[in-house]
Amino acid sequence: MADTVQELLEDMVPELEDLARKRIFSQPEIKEIVRRRRDFEYKLKRRESQKSEYLRYVQYERTLDKLRGKRKKRLGYGKKSKSSVSDFSMQKRLHFIFDRMLRKWKGDVALWMQYIDFCVDQGA
Repeated sequence: MADTVQELLEDMVPELEDLARKRIFSQPEIKEIVRRRRDFEYKLKRRESQKSEYLRYVQYERTLDKLRGKRKKRLGYGKKSKSSVSDFSMQKRLHFIFDRMLRKWKGDVALWMQYIDFCVDQGA
């Protein structure tokens, strides 16, 4: 269990380095992001993970993505700036979380509707 969580965290390194390099998030904020994501991943890897834990993780990531967008705009990284790793990684992570959740609860129509709404919002 710890190995898979560690792998997931290591996959986040390029994104977090990009966010730090662009000064969208400070080092203490990045440490907090890593801590929160690690806690969420451990909760999801438990044998009896709950739907509510997945939904809290999705909500946290969506809120974090909105904050990233606002700060990026405030710092002057407009639509014409070159795209980087951090621009797409949060949406990719959200799709990954939804995918894991929907594999576990295939028949839950409400979860599918939330995922469809998310995809429509993202233009996916």
